[in-house]
Amino acid sequence: MLKRHKGFIILLFVGIIVRMLFVWYAVQFREHPDILRWKDWGQIAFLHGFADTYTPAHLSFGTYPNNMPPLTLYIVSAMYWCWIQMGKLLNMVGISPGSNPWVNTVLLTLFLRIPSFLCDVAIGVLVYWSVLRGVKKERNAQIAASLFLFNPVVLYNSAIWGQMDSINNFFFLLGVSFLMVGRVVASSTNYALSLLMKFSLLTMAPVLTVLLWLQSKKNIRTMLLCGVVVVLTTVLAVVPISTMPWAWYATYLQGNMTGEMTNVTAFAFNVWWVIFHPTLRLGIITDAFDVTNISLMNAPLVETIYRGVSLRVLSICVSVSAMGLVYWQWWKRYSQIKITIQSAYVLIAAIAITSYLFLPQMHERYIYPAWAPLAILIGLGVPILYELIFLSALNLINVVFVWHPMPLPMWVYDLMRNVGLQWALALATVVVGVYTVRKVLRYKKL
Repeated sequence: MLKRHKGFIILLFVGIIVRMLFVWYAVQFREHPDILRWKDWGQIAFLHGFADTYTPAHLSFGTYPNNMPPLTLYIVSAMYWCWIQMGKLLNMVGISPGSNPWVNTVLLTLFLRIPSFLCDVAIGVLVYWSVLRGVKKERNAQIAASLFLFNPVVLYNSAIWGQMDSINNFFFLLGVSFLMVGRVVASSTNYALSLLMKFSLLTMAPVLTVLLWLQSKKNIRTMLLCGVVVVLTTVLAVVPISTMPWAWYATYLQGNMTGEMTNVTAFAFNVWWVIFHPTLRLGIITDAFDVTNISLMNAPLVETIYRGVSLRVLSICVSVSAMGLVYWQWWKRYSQIKITIQSAYVLIAAIAITSYLFLPQMHERYIYPAWAPLAILIGLGVPILYELIFLSALNLINVVFVWHPMPLPMWVYDLMRNVGLQWALALATVVVGVYTVRKVLRYKKL
């Protein structure tokens, strides 16, 4: 068995080494604000309990109370606990607590990157497995896994930036993998875990519902069972925080469902950037906790009223219409046949790109859910390699414009300040994204 997958094992090993090098490079520079928040939440949970992270009482770094679902808190707390234990081990070899700045700061930052690091690699395994199961070709599976594992924007997101998008995406993709083999309870549980990590994949709820409906041969009892599993998983996840999980979660959703940035685009070069022509403004770093001092100018708030209707309502109507068109096109082709890995990931990739392009309040990195499905489709024979490369390059530029801890040449900053270039990149992203969605939906070979 191991001999058969020797090439992929080597590929994984290289992927791990590359990520370790990127992480080591990244921690030499400033921490981004999310890391500071996680340090606060980890410390508060360790000293006072999980529930106290959702209040401003014990904050240390001038950050904000916890605004993330429970699973993010548990992962951050676990890494903080591991860091504390490492400190105890180091104390045994003569490094006393508080005496080493690297242990006090950088080491915890490294620990907080471990979950994203591991989930990146785990997604690579799922990509490999999905392609191998779909076409039984080792080479195709290795190529697909490589396209994900070594995608520069994926590396940048997890290893350099240290964001946790890979974690909720891993749970979602694991849920899809379970669904393809008929494990509906495991599939529902993993999707619930994805939402308990982050709400960014809430748009995939209709996708899973459609796939489950067809995969179960339209069995209503199976659908109800999946709904019960999602609810129970959510309730159990909240119990360590509150003995009244329903009331706690209702309060949490009321305060955090809309997100912190209520602009129609939260730094994402998408349709709304093209329409409203906002500007990324780069300022001078003023203190140690600033990353690049970037601000967003002229991006209207979703509460803005146009002809008696809020921009939130207008943008959601546009988004729903765009995604509805995707579902309709997919349903015409695939609803009457047995669901395959290819047909499932055609829908997932199309919705992932469409939601990024059209939904309001999108952050620049929220196209992450498209990278693994696109890699899988390429491994299955869908000819979208150039589209993946172009879309990845455009998004990498978007991400680097928004957050870059490393110093860059002055001419790069001059380019970043060019409003016309920002708009052109947004337009290119929309054009390539729409073309990719259209192409995967119209690909004829099943």
